[in-house]
Amino acid sequence: MKKTLTLLVLSFMTSILSYGQVTGVSIDSKKHYENNTTTAYLTLRGYYGTDIIVGMSEHLNAHPDISLFSFYDNKNPKKCMYTANNNLSETTLINIINDFLSEYYEFDISNDLSHTKYFADNKTVKFKVTGINDDNHKDYIISQLSELEFINAIKINQEGICKINTNKTIKGITIITAFNDLNLGIIEIDTQ
Repeated sequence: MKKTLTLLVLSFMTSILSYGQVTGVSIDSKKHYENNTTTAYLTLRGYYGTDIIVGMSEHLNAHPDISLFSFYDNKNPKKCMYTANNNLSETTLINIINDFLSEYYEFDISNDLSHTKYFADNKTVKFKVTGINDDNHKDYIISQLSELEFINAIKINQEGICKINTNKTIKGITIITAFNDLNLGIIEIDTQ
C-alpha cells in the first residue's frame, strides 16, 4: 500500500515538474483605473522553465483582454505584471498561462513537416514552395505571410526553398493552409 501511494505521489509530481503548471499568484500590487483597466504586479506560484518566458509573454500579450504582460525582474522569473480589462481575474490569467504551458510542453511533433529544427521556444521549418510566378509575386507572398501572427520570420530563395521560423507548437497543417490560402503548394524536403 505504501509503495503504491509513493508511486502515485511521485508520478503526480513528475507530471507537474515535466509539464509545468502555475498553481496560484500572490498580488504584490494592484490598481484599478477609470478606463476600466487594472494593472497588477504578481508573483506566480508553481513550476515552469525559464526557457518558456518569451513565448509565454508573447502568448499573453496576444490575448484580447490583456493590453500588456511582462516578466519584469530578470533575477526572479516568477515576478510579472499585466494591464488588462477589469473583468480579467487572476484565476483567468492562471488558466491562460496553464493552457499555454500545456500546449507548449505537450506538442506533438508528428504534426510537423519533415524538415523541422526545434529550439527552446520556436522552430524552423524548411520546404519548397510551388506556384510562385516571379520575384514580385514572391515579395507579395513574403509580405502577406509575414503579417500572420504565428510566423516570426520567413525567407524564400530563388529556387523556391522557403524557411520560416514559428512558435514550436504550430502544426504543419497550419503552415500548409497559410500557403494554400495564397494558392501555393508545399513540397516537403526529404531529410534522408
